[in-house]
Amino acid sequence: MMKSQPVQEKLIYTARVLHDSYPDVSIDDINYLLSSFLARAECVRKYEPSCKVKAATVLVRTTKTKAAKNLPHDYGLAEMCEDKFDIIEVEGGHNCFYENPLGLGLPDIGSAIFTGFVAYADDLVIYIHDASVFCWTIS
Repeated sequence: MMKSQPVQEKLIYTARVLHDSYPDVSIDDINYLLSSFLARAECVRKYEPSCKVKAATVLVRTTKTKAAKNLPHDYGLAEMCEDKFDIIEVEGGHNCFYENPLGLGLPDIGSAIFTGFVAYADDLVIYIHDASVFCWTIS
């Protein structure tokens, strides 16, 4: 597809391609999914926090993520967190959290983070960013 095409035309094309690959999913459901995704992406693009995170925060990031090469090492957490935060790096790339969570030791990392902060904070935020963003807050 050409980049100059309007968004609506791109959505129609994408919905058609997805429907061809997944004929059991209705075109209306696919259109709803695509519209929802774009609406959420627009919200993220426009989002400006009204205050900083006031919780113990840990970023678990991969060492080989090409998508993050233009982002700061802390993915911008320094601007979002009021307190000091920690960064834990795991070996891998884009999908390593999904492909090899046990090999990476993610259960142990999560357990260590949880155990380490329960005594010191009322809530804990774990921010894992790679292909997706996962946030857990425990209050």
